Amino acid sequence: MKARQQEIDHSGAPRRFGFWRNGVAVVGLVAILTAPAQAQMGGPGRRGPSQEQQRAPKQSAVPPGPVVIPQLWPRLDEGALLCKSRDDLVKYQKLTGSGGSPAGLAGCRLISKQLGIQIVERDGPSRTQIVTTDDAKESGWTNAYLPSTPPAAATQGSGTKK
Repeated sequence: MKARQQEIDHSGAPRRFGFWRNGVAVVGLVAILTAPAQAQMGGPGRRGPSQEQQRAPKQSAVPPGPVVIPQLWPRLDEGALLCKSRDDLVKYQKLTGSGGSPAGLAGCRLISKQLGIQIVERDGPSRTQIVTTDDAKESGWTNAYLPSTPPAAATQGSGTKK
């Protein structure tokens, strides 16, 4: 029978712990390969991903865009002149055209806020008979420029509430 030969390392001493060395290598390899799985599962002794990992990130609510308010058309803007009669408007125009002061002219007033209107009649480019579309349904004459077609901004509804 042949005598069992022992492995000899570089120092000349026989190798007795070859099996243990291989076993330690296997255990180390298993530990290295399972480390990523344990990290995903929450580490040793934990079941599944942690609560922090399960929560979906909160999505911030998208702020709503500006509220689109359709523009009044036709309309009188703030500061426009509104006279009760055509004669009052003609008097106003004569006074301001000759350098006079229209202050205190009865029958005419300045509009304090935007006002929706309906055009009744035109008497040249600077005299237009109108009726307001509010509850008062006030009738009168204005010298405001009111084109026959609305501007692009009025047709596109570009007025926004701020």
